[in-house]
Amino acid sequence: MEYEVKKLLSPNLYSDILSITEGSTDFSRFNGKTVLITGAGELLGIYLATALLINNDINSADTKVIAVDAGEDIFRRYGKLTNRNDIDFIVSRDYSALLSVSADFVIHTESFVKLDSEAALINLLAFIKQSSARALINTYSGVYGDVFNGKDVIFEDDMGYVNPADPSSRYIQAQRMAESLALRLYRTDGIDISLSRSSLIYGATEFGGESRHIQIITEALRGRTIVIDSDDSTPQSYIYITDAAEALLTVLLDGKQAEIYNIASGYIGAPSLFAHHCVKLFSDKELTVEAKGSPKVISPISPTIKVLDNSKLCALGFTPKVSVSNGIVRSAKILSEVM
Repeated sequence: MEYEVKKLLSPNLYSDILSITEGSTDFSRFNGKTVLITGAGELLGIYLATALLINNDINSADTKVIAVDAGEDIFRRYGKLTNRNDIDFIVSRDYSALLSVSADFVIHTESFVKLDSEAALINLLAFIKQSSARALINTYSGVYGDVFNGKDVIFEDDMGYVNPADPSSRYIQAQRMAESLALRLYRTDGIDISLSRSSLIYGATEFGGESRHIQIITEALRGRTIVIDSDDSTPQSYIYITDAAEALLTVLLDGKQAEIYNIASGYIGAPSLFAHHCVKLFSDKELTVEAKGSPKVISPISPTIKVLDNSKLCALGFTPKVSVSNGIVRSAKILSEVM
């Protein structure tokens, strides 16, 4: 088959994404359907879109993918996959171009950092309503703000403080606005939608990566000193990219309407612990970790740690498969093929 995914991706990346296609998701439910994915030029969107293309290759599923992203570099990231007939690309910061297409499923993963937030949100919701699509809007754990619930984890019904004077808070507010408007349209117009909030997603592709966690793995592979901001071991939730993709597909297909689900694996760590994992895993390189700043001071009045409870997600049948150590190893194998 011309432009078959297996022939165009490096072996380890293909194997990683194939694990999604062959995982617990019932991909037959996408047969003959159109799936629109926003943020398709980023890690999560690439894995979701390519898993659907692999399913087409293996099972002749005739699924159409519409890959949407705010950045022009989406074409570079997909390379020769852009020549396939089962994937179309839309570049838009405000999603106005969506109103000229239709889809059966919508998975919104794009960060509002890249978008013209208000216009993009209005156009996205209008598109979901117009298409009568089954939709999932994914936001990120920052949406919680600083939570003070007196517990060791954050639940979906928690909501914390966001400093309105902090310029970066506008992205958190945009995520909250997205959730609020989506739930309102569910009540007033009956749109078929669920919501999710992702913990820290990590992983690698051969298309490059800017995340700090990929930089740490790259420094480890090159035998360099791993420099981190601080030796802070405050726990937070981590989820490997294949688990994150399966979790989102689980919520899309089986999540309850107007429900919110935390996307978390149950594995916890911190940037410093991630770096020290690399030191142990690549012991032959005799790596060291250098912290530039001091650890955070945790006190009884500090906000609840950013560990997300995933019991609602697991009740849908989701089971995480990839530990932090295993995720680092899988990422390293992908990166080593292209370094």
